[in-house]
Amino acid sequence: MPDPPTTTKANILYYWIGLQDLNSTANPVIQPVLSYVPRSSPDDWYFESWNCCPAGHKLKAASVAVSGPGEVLRGSMARDESGAWTIASRNAAGEASVLLSSDADSGL
Repeated sequence: MPDPPTTTKANILYYWIGLQDLNSTANPVIQPVLSYVPRSSPDDWYFESWNCCPAGHKLKAASVAVSGPGEVLRGSMARDESGAWTIASRNAAGEASVLLSSDADSGL
């Protein structure tokens, strides 16, 4: 995890890797997301799992806190035989934000 931004402006930052099915008409993005939300807690960092955005939907699992710079985080994305996705975002303490999602759940 990176150091907090040095700017004094109140910007929310999102760092993420993701998968997108370019053959789908809706193109959902499956992603673990590291979020920086200024003045939201002592550390301002959160890790969460999303199924998001190109088709106008946004599904997000509950966030887990991140203790600070240097913490090792783990994100994973897996699709089962039915086409459902499991997106897991884990902090160093093993706490997880897990989203079970499919295109049908997203309204696609």
